[in-house]
Amino acid sequence: MAFMFDREQLLAKNYLFQSQFSRVEEVPSRYLQYSYQVDSGHTSQNMYEDLLLSLAHQTGRGAFPLHYIVEKNLPVDISVLCDYVDFLCSSFILCFCTRKGSFHNVTLPRTWLLKYFEIDAPYFNPTIRTNIFWHIPDCMTVLLEQLYTGAGADYLIYGVNRNMYNSPAIVRNLFIFRLVRAMCLLGCNTLNDALREKIRKAVARLGNFGRPHRLYSKFVYAANENWMALAKATRRSLEDDSADDMIQLLERTRMSASQAEGGICKIFYDRADDIRSLLRDRPVTSAETRPISQTEQAVPSAQQISQPVVQEEHLEETADEPDENDDQPTEALDMPEMTPPSPEEHAAALLIQNLYRSVMARRRGFAKDGIAGLKNHLYNTCMSVGLTGSYRYIFLGPLVSILTCVDYAKSECLALKNRTKKKLTNAESQEMEELDDLLSKTNRSGRALFDLEKSLQPTADVHVRRDVLELRKVVGRANEVLSDLPFQLTPELSEELAIGVRGILTMRAYRHKRKPKPDVRLDEGGFEYYD
Repeated sequence: MAFMFDREQLLAKNYLFQSQFSRVEEVPSRYLQYSYQVDSGHTSQNMYEDLLLSLAHQTGRGAFPLHYIVEKNLPVDISVLCDYVDFLCSSFILCFCTRKGSFHNVTLPRTWLLKYFEIDAPYFNPTIRTNIFWHIPDCMTVLLEQLYTGAGADYLIYGVNRNMYNSPAIVRNLFIFRLVRAMCLLGCNTLNDALREKIRKAVARLGNFGRPHRLYSKFVYAANENWMALAKATRRSLEDDSADDMIQLLERTRMSASQAEGGICKIFYDRADDIRSLLRDRPVTSAETRPISQTEQAVPSAQQISQPVVQEEHLEETADEPDENDDQPTEALDMPEMTPPSPEEHAAALLIQNLYRSVMARRRGFAKDGIAGLKNHLYNTCMSVGLTGSYRYIFLGPLVSILTCVDYAKSECLALKNRTKKKLTNAESQEMEELDDLLSKTNRSGRALFDLEKSLQPTADVHVRRDVLELRKVVGRANEVLSDLPFQLTPELSEELAIGVRGILTMRAYRHKRKPKPDVRLDEGGFEYYD
């Protein structure tokens, strides 16, 4: 609210810095205090101050809070984090433009440019340092890996009681697309080859975890080629977006005739003050590339342009003229007769359809709800780690069953804890002791399950070392915790727990026994010996 309605007095009177929630004694220090070396003579020590000043366009240290959040896994909403990354990348680009006084050859989404020219432009400080934005590609490399695999992404909150660890893959892919596009736009609007190479390697690294999703597969495949291919894919990333389009600002005095490129709307301007009105007056068309100016008349839409132009006079003359063929009956077309399918053919088609759907469901892991969906998600996460050798059979088999039980039990403990707290508010004295005992046991089980999940997650150290003995100890402790929960496991989860315990705790080394050779008696008849 302060940034929107009273931004001029925001920093002068220290409205936000004097608020109660900014006091260190009321907010955990790990959310505020940190240390980053900015240059040879200054050290940034307050994340809260750097965050607010960067949002006010008064400092270039905005990349430090982002790096600190990802490094320390501070809980944050993933949508807010992606918005902040978009803000940092656009601030870095537009700071250079404001400093040199020209927006020539800037290529950004229309929404980014409108936000700058309508809201942020009067308060932008062009003297802020921009060399700190080198931290963005390094930070994005870690964040993209967490989003793709889901491992270690439980601090990225999404919705209510959900995070990027237990969210569907399509949700994580949407946020991966946003982060990749913002990082690539940063490289497209800078002429620093070293920064572009870091961005290209960060995007190409997504191909090491498996087949990229179609939302951002063009970025990954282009990054494996060269930077020019990645820049082209970035400029065409909004080609099919009906809500936004990619804008390239071109100054008339510095622009010569160039070939139109699909997916970009080129806007020619004479002065920087005209850009805001041009962005507002121009209709949103992702395929439009013709240059426009402020003095040009309104142009028809793409649908109107595609229709043939007919003169009004010709319409008036032909409106009352009857068609010579109106009274003539139309000849029937010779169409082959279509015979309906027989019951055998209909049954065969249904059988093929059901078999195809079942095969594709098993191949793609279509189970997304309930325990089957959770187990499938954990299996895909373990697959993305890429372990090989004999440990892989444990890693992708009984360990997935144990992780499924731990994850489900942890969520049930949290739900039971919330229900118990609500009952305590209206409970009588007789029920107080029972609810207190239940709440204490639920808290103990929740903490134990949290530690077990951290010890058994796909990227845990026990899996990196492939220590089977240590794994058996952890699984044994998990069996004890899951057997002493304040609630009963479902039959399906009990079966999964039995599979995991039987596969890890009672696992024995398999030794191939040779079959005994048959006894051959040489004293029987029918054998002849030759010297």
